Amino acid sequence: MNSFFTFNNAILIIGAIQGFVLGALLFNRKNNINANRIMSVLLFLFSISILLHVFSHSGILPIYDFHKILISAIYVLAAPLIYFYVKALTIPLISFSKKDFTHFIPFAGTLLLVLSLLFNKSPEMYLFIKEAIFIVSFLVIAAYIITANRVLFTYGSMLKNNYSSIERINLLWLRIFIFCFTILWT
Repeated sequence: MNSFFTFNNAILIIGAIQGFVLGALLFNRKNNINANRIMSVLLFLFSISILLHVFSHSGILPIYDFHKILISAIYVLAAPLIYFYVKALTIPLISFSKKDFTHFIPFAGTLLLVLSLLFNKSPEMYLFIKEAIFIVSFLVIAAYIITANRVLFTYGSMLKNNYSSIERINLLWLRIFIFCFTILWT
């Protein structure tokens, strides 16, 4: 039987709490509001996924692999947010419009699939919906990782073409962030 009170779970829970606290602090920062709020939401989502993992492996969540489905849905939501985060950092004074909400249609579809699992108890349907969610999450996340990298590459090219000195503008940390998300996702 799995236990909730393990060293690994303690580390993960501390990390999740730290994510929630940092997310709350970042949400209230006054400079670069769009990017900070997007990163804040990302921190909340990653912290929730950590807690889902802990609760599942501790036996608190009743279905043994349902947390994987929920985490996939969370990543489908996080993928366009990472794209918007990169845009908010690279495009000065960006404003988001109603059409930007279309980026969250895959998440809405994934959420409907997750909710359908709660009402359908058939094992065959469960496996079918689970695979559909994993396929959708793979396609959506891959598309947004590629798109975020394209925005970042375009911004780097623009900097090189328009500024004589770009030594102080370092985008490596943002590339590492996208890379880490890619590693977490796989």
